[in-house]
Amino acid sequence: MEWYYHFRQGPYSEYLSVDVLIAGPAQRDQVRAALRKIHLPGEEIEQGFRILGYAPEGQAVGYI
Repeated sequence: MEWYYHFRQGPYSEYLSVDVLIAGPAQRDQVRAALRKIHLPGEEIEQGFRILGYAPEGQAVGYI
């Protein structure tokens, strides 16, 4: 299923975060490697990864 086009429409300030859910350890490793390549702000969570789409001004964010 293609979903990426939704992020082109904006306004991006409405996207607080997007969770990328994983199915197992092998997929986690693959997704983590892909996200690190494109240096996205976010964090690893139990179910997968949380990508930050918007953070309030002054809020520190980490990168995957």
